[in-house]
Amino acid sequence: MSNEAKLHSFRSKPICMYGLQLPRNHSEALELGCINGNTTWRHAELTEPIQIDECESFLDKGVGFNPGPDYKCIRVHMVYAVKHDSQHKA
Repeated sequence: MSNEAKLHSFRSKPICMYGLQLPRNHSEALELGCINGNTTWRHAELTEPIQIDECESFLDKGVGFNPGPDYKCIRVHMVYAVKHDSQHKA
């Protein structure tokens, strides 16, 4: 029971990086945006796929395309993090 309690605490406690709380998933990102009064996480979620498309990293065949043996289907998974800004002046 002790190990289960530790895992529950580990999975549910807030994660902070450089003084900012990080969301664990999309719904938590939207919730943090409402609490903070901004759309920073939502803007990042919308910007990332656009930048990946600009690099032409993947070939999008659209929904319902049967890839056959030549292609591999991938799903998008967002990882939320904050980069340290060494140039930032307080």
